Amino acid sequence: MSDWKVTVTDLKHQSFRCSFEDFENWKDPSIPVEDFAPRKNGEAVFVGRVLEEMGVDSDYTHLVFKAGDGFEQKISKEDVSTAFLLFKQKGEPLKKGYPTRLFVPSSESDCLNVKAVVEISLLREF
Repeated sequence: MSDWKVTVTDLKHQSFRCSFEDFENWKDPSIPVEDFAPRKNGEAVFVGRVLEEMGVDSDYTHLVFKAGDGFEQKISKEDVSTAFLLFKQKGEPLKKGYPTRLFVPSSESDCLNVKAVVEISLLREF
């Protein structure tokens, strides 16, 4: 899985690389993947856990998720507690939405499901 990665960029513009193995270690079986991806036996990690493991500054107000095709979606810090990244289905890395797919159950945004997330950037808006 040498090409699998998700990059986290903090408020100081430092980048941290997350690997597939990292996500394997951080996955949480309590995430209700089936509620958002029916009939897809999936595995996911909470976004908050990724940020915690990367040791990034918690003084952000929003996160921006960037997809491989250039699409971007911003979510508020308040939505981070329920946001998760799906990275496996049926025991295998994602085929559709590779490498990860964002789900934000608590958001009121029209775009709660972003495919092919490759980068997460922290923002501080005033």
